Amino acid sequence: MQTVVGMKFIDQVAQHLLAHEKALHELTVVLPSDRATRYLANSLFEQHGGALLSPEIVTIDQWIQKLVNKPTIHPTRALLTLFEAYKKTAQGQDADFESFLTWGPILLADFDDVDRYLVDYRQLFQNLASIKALESWQIDESTYSESQRKFIEFWELIPPLHELFIQGLEKQGRVTKAQAFRMVALLPDRYIAENQFVVFAGFNALSKAEQELIRKLVATKKAEYLIDADRYYLDETYHEAGHFLRQNLTVFGQKNPLYLKDVLRQKSIQIEVVECAQHIGQVNVMSTELSTNPPRNLDETLVLLADESLIHAAVRNLPKTIGKANISLGLPLDQTPVRTWIDLLFQFQENKQKFKSTAIYHKDLQRFIHHAFISASLPFEELQQLSLVERKTVQYNRVFQDIKTLEIGPKAKQILTLIGTDWNKNWLQAIQTIRQINTCLLEVLDGKYELERTAILSFEQSARQFEVLLEEGIPFMQLSSFKRLFYQHWTKAHLAYHGHPTEGLQLMGLLETRLLDFETIYVLGLNEGKMPKNNPIQTLIPMDLRNAFGLPNNRDKQGLFAHHFYRLLHHASRVVITHTTASEQMGAAEPSRYLLQLKMEWQQRNPNVEWKESFFRIPMPVTEQSSGLKIEKTATIIERCKQYLGGAVSASALKKYMDCPLDFYYRYVVEFGEEKEVEEELEHHTFGTMIHSTLEQLFLPFVQRDATGAQKDPAPAAVTAADIAKMLQQYPSILRHEFLNYFDQNEKLFQSGKNRLSFEMALTLTGNLLERELAFVKSLKEALYIERLEAPMKASMTLETEDGPIEVQFKGVIDRIDRIGNAHYRVIDYKSGKVEAKNVKVQKPKEGELKALKGAKHALQLSLYARFFKESYGHFPAEAQIVSLINSDVPFCLNLAGEKDMPALNELFEKGLHELVAEMLNPQLPFEHAPSANYCNYCT
Repeated sequence: MQTVVGMKFIDQVAQHLLAHEKALHELTVVLPSDRATRYLANSLFEQHGGALLSPEIVTIDQWIQKLVNKPTIHPTRALLTLFEAYKKTAQGQDADFESFLTWGPILLADFDDVDRYLVDYRQLFQNLASIKALESWQIDESTYSESQRKFIEFWELIPPLHELFIQGLEKQGRVTKAQAFRMVALLPDRYIAENQFVVFAGFNALSKAEQELIRKLVATKKAEYLIDADRYYLDETYHEAGHFLRQNLTVFGQKNPLYLKDVLRQKSIQIEVVECAQHIGQVNVMSTELSTNPPRNLDETLVLLADESLIHAAVRNLPKTIGKANISLGLPLDQTPVRTWIDLLFQFQENKQKFKSTAIYHKDLQRFIHHAFISASLPFEELQQLSLVERKTVQYNRVFQDIKTLEIGPKAKQILTLIGTDWNKNWLQAIQTIRQINTCLLEVLDGKYELERTAILSFEQSARQFEVLLEEGIPFMQLSSFKRLFYQHWTKAHLAYHGHPTEGLQLMGLLETRLLDFETIYVLGLNEGKMPKNNPIQTLIPMDLRNAFGLPNNRDKQGLFAHHFYRLLHHASRVVITHTTASEQMGAAEPSRYLLQLKMEWQQRNPNVEWKESFFRIPMPVTEQSSGLKIEKTATIIERCKQYLGGAVSASALKKYMDCPLDFYYRYVVEFGEEKEVEEELEHHTFGTMIHSTLEQLFLPFVQRDATGAQKDPAPAAVTAADIAKMLQQYPSILRHEFLNYFDQNEKLFQSGKNRLSFEMALTLTGNLLERELAFVKSLKEALYIERLEAPMKASMTLETEDGPIEVQFKGVIDRIDRIGNAHYRVIDYKSGKVEAKNVKVQKPKEGELKALKGAKHALQLSLYARFFKESYGHFPAEAQIVSLINSDVPFCLNLAGEKDMPALNELFEKGLHELVAEMLNPQLPFEHAPSANYCNYCT
């Protein structure tokens, strides 16, 4: 045994090669990762002191492919080849690609496992079919149901399907990667030259084919196997970090491996564990550490992303003082903004089919405007134009818009036009269009958005591969199948590393660290489920059967990461580890088992481990006025309330205060207002507004006064029964016009579905209301005059408070004021909902006037409208009433215990208003959520 302490493993390998009995150019060095090949070449150059004739340094995949000298089939093309084979079987003749995709990729992965682990596929699949037959619980095949028969036939189909698949590959002159490994492992002498000597360095978990190949070469003195390991976990029989290495050494017959370390039981090392309450807090820990406690040598520093989803935040938060920082993370493209971008491209096409429209759907437009690629690529002026388009979309309720008519900048128009191009089931055209969009984005993406550029470049490479596959031909499929196939293709791609691979701060995933050593390591997101990942193996083969045939199981998949993690500790002198208690699901997140093992086992074995734990929480702004669902009234807030009362107070605002003071505070004191959205299906309020507008247009020719309240000259005639009969003929076209305006002239949006029902309901309710109006006019003995419609009104009232008198200014719009004969005036408000008698009946006050007003839902509003009328006409109206669009058979008149006593009601209103304002300005009474009220967006 030879023990070397202190030297990096990659340097040990370089030293070993330079001292080898064979000339360097006669050696082939096989390593686990492409990144490691670059580090080894750099180390050879440095240790040799200059240029040299280097050995061939390759990854094992590259080496096997070169030996076989046959093109390996891309996984997506392999899937299509499997489908072609399936179509040749009796069961698959009429199969569609959509249903095949539910099981085809899983079966293809099982085929790969069979080859990588040198399994007799005939024996395996015969066992599988027998097991599935037993699961049917039927002995007599004659009694099988149709579904049982198809179930059994599927499992019996697998062996011949595998043979047809192999034939399809042979016809193409291709092999899968797994087949290539099987071919070389079974007959290495056929593929490996007699004088070739191979050095396998740093391998941990090996498939049966890899293991068998290395065993044969080591046994015939054609290869050697170098491990990067420490006795701490290798000698422990049950330590998972040494599990695969112990297997390999036994198979290869190596009892005293070269370069075996024994440092973990005695080395000095600082371990700092930081528990973070939030996910982003882990990135803040890294950023703070690099800023305030920078490592001595950035080339010897690693940021290891145990939680790879933190990559974006980590890159964004690197201190500027870092200088060189190189991403070599095998981050799946699926975890970058590319995912949401491609989702958006397909949503455009899906919504075109769904709505049968070439126009752009408002939700798609909004997603486009707010996407990270658009924000990063377009100039500020074009972003402003898009923001204006978004505001107008909401303002004018434009559910669909023509891309050609959008007032946006040239670059945005170019990208949006490409996105809006109809694919028409021409999938080759679809992928070519997507690649055009990639080109547009890359042309305008600023250099500072390096991660976004790298993600698009990696996606572009994957898209180009897919285009080649399409050019070779694919089966007929619908958009949903094409989407699924394309996603299976590109989501397996990873970000290509960028920057210098051996200089500066390194950001890596765990697999990229193989063979590499660093002095300072920051591990972000070391939570269970993130490292090791706990995603189960997708397979059609039961786990018991997999175990029986030596195929990998879920435990093996998780265990292979243990060695990668522990070997990073060989050379490190300081490790900062973060984990979070914030969970993506219910319950708190747990720290990784690796972290617990270090604390409970390694720290006990090595007294030189300096262990430190701390907590990190992002400080939250403290607001003295806020406490849950309560806002304390400061002097500033009270002053703001006075300003509001002196401005323009509406009846709806006072009603909001009575319903929920906290809601009133958010909407009117701090003026959050309400977020407006495009309505695809009519909301209750909008539905009523369109009926209201229709009625206004019908009665407008009969209005006696103009918008200022002045009498028209000549005055219009009274409304007669004949006039209303005519309105009953006119209202359908007017109402339809209102719907068209609301839906931006797109009649399709209310020709079916809920909006069609809303339109029909609006027609019915408007007709019923006019029929009631007709009957009412016929019953009158005097003429009916329309005084005003949509009348803007104002009124003021001086109220005494503890701080002195305060003048409250009111404003409002009365839907309708009419007059029967010469003196009987009515104030009318239309409501789109159902109204009951109790909503307008005010009980005589027993516990205060404010409580009496609260007891009748519409009393405050009608009382204020009566006050408006008095300010304008000098006297109170005879009636203040609600007309419901739902139950319009009878008007609901404001009354005090059954009496239409308007002066008495006004007196009660004034006293109630005194109570309300005194309560609002009382510093001892906070703005608090009313238990009986619904929670608004601000409370939730």
